[in-house]
Amino acid sequence: MMDWYEENIEEPIRPIVKLLRDNGFNTFSSCGHIMYCQADLWLDVPIQRLWDLLRNNGYEQFKIKTEIKFDGIHRRLLTDLTIWFPMEDGTYHPKSEGSYNG
Repeated sequence: MMDWYEENIEEPIRPIVKLLRDNGFNTFSSCGHIMYCQADLWLDVPIQRLWDLLRNNGYEQFKIKTEIKFDGIHRRLLTDLTIWFPMEDGTYHPKSEGSYNG
């Protein structure tokens, strides 16, 4: 009898999906052909604090963009955060596309 992983997850990515799920990460998509795995990652708590800080201090229009990177020097994950505010003409810089709106 095959287990769930053998029936549903392609071999090259299967050990990674199993590792993530066994350690509490909710994977929802993966592909062994192009070697990717997507999982829910709970980053909303620090972003929510930032959001609240800005809103509670009168900033009503802003965008937040996040990117997670591995810092090989310090061997830890880093979350790069960019906060965009409207320019003088009321528009946002084109690089703000894909950001969370405030």
